[in-house]
Amino acid sequence: MPSTNLWSKRSRASSSQLYFDYAAATPLDHQVGALVSSIEKAIYGNPSSVHGTGQKAAHILEDSRFRIAQVLKTRPEAIVFTSSGTEANNLALFGASHPLGAVGHMLISSIEHHSVIRAAEQLRSVREADIRYLPVRHGGHISSSSILDMVRPDTRFISVGYANNEIGVVQSLGEISRMIRDKFPPGGRPLLHSDACQAAGYLDLDVHRLGVDLMTLSAAKIYGPKGIGCLFVKPGLDLAPMIFGGDQERGRRAGTINPALAAGFALALEIAEQKRKKESQRLYELREYLIDAVVASIPDTILNGDRAKRLPNNISFSFKNIEGEMLMLALDMEGIAVSTGAACTLTSTDPSHVLQALGTPQEYLLGNIRITIGRQTTKKDVGTLLAKLKIAVQRLRQKK
Repeated sequence: MPSTNLWSKRSRASSSQLYFDYAAATPLDHQVGALVSSIEKAIYGNPSSVHGTGQKAAHILEDSRFRIAQVLKTRPEAIVFTSSGTEANNLALFGASHPLGAVGHMLISSIEHHSVIRAAEQLRSVREADIRYLPVRHGGHISSSSILDMVRPDTRFISVGYANNEIGVVQSLGEISRMIRDKFPPGGRPLLHSDACQAAGYLDLDVHRLGVDLMTLSAAKIYGPKGIGCLFVKPGLDLAPMIFGGDQERGRRAGTINPALAAGFALALEIAEQKRKKESQRLYELREYLIDAVVASIPDTILNGDRAKRLPNNISFSFKNIEGEMLMLALDMEGIAVSTGAACTLTSTDPSHVLQALGTPQEYLLGNIRITIGRQTTKKDVGTLLAKLKIAVQRLRQKK
């Protein structure tokens, strides 16, 4: 176990880094942090308690639910609080499946977050689900024709991420949902779920326009507190719980939800929505500047995923014949924080399943890094990253 001294030194080094990993986690907004802290200190009751102290907590929890629902253009009872986006994704897949017996046919995007893919594989293993993976085109988009080719009369569930966590490519959810409505009668349509954790703050979250039945969000991706997420569940849709105990969340998720975290989540989502258009434009300009500069100045570099239809803050590069992990560590030593993909899979040395699905050439497959920018990123920061990135890539290639 590291000593306190070592931990302190590492913390001091990390605090001086330029941060380019907003897709993994965002800094806590100061307004959100102040709200969470004040509620934690003043409102300590259990929201399930019927006495006055508990009802103060319950009021904060329900007000937070209402405010999140307002952003999603839905009713408060459609919001189920969870501990994270991962739990919400698991709840969507397991909870929307029939609680007993075989699950049936499910279509999952081949570039989904592992919390969707591994949950689907578990359903295959223990509930005999017939899982099929939707292919993506070279740019990372799922074609409507591939869904039409693979969907069947017994298809019960389709999961397509709104915006990919590794390459930032945005899917046409509205088009997909319209296609499903056109193909199936109202009572026989498969459920459409979308992991929208990366999309919040950058894309429209109106669940009616998107046509989704279930949608996942996480506060940690929108400058909110860690440890809370939510699942939108279309009103009228039956959802079986995965966690058993009390009757919290209308019987859909047992366990006491922290009202302070819920309030922080709601405020963070409101702020993200207010800033969405202006901040997206600012980040888009920084993104385009960096893509142009890297491709022009570092030979044998490719941009992963479609350039046009992607999140404004996401840039994923692959560099020929180097290891992305070594590049990430080299930049870390220079005070630059980037990642090689999803933070929850960084202990794995396997090639990214997302890049494999895109058909990335073998010589580029392991040389990827993900750069994600955010509210604190300036053009000066991007310039510093560019300079250090060029040097790091050159040095690693010289060692080959």
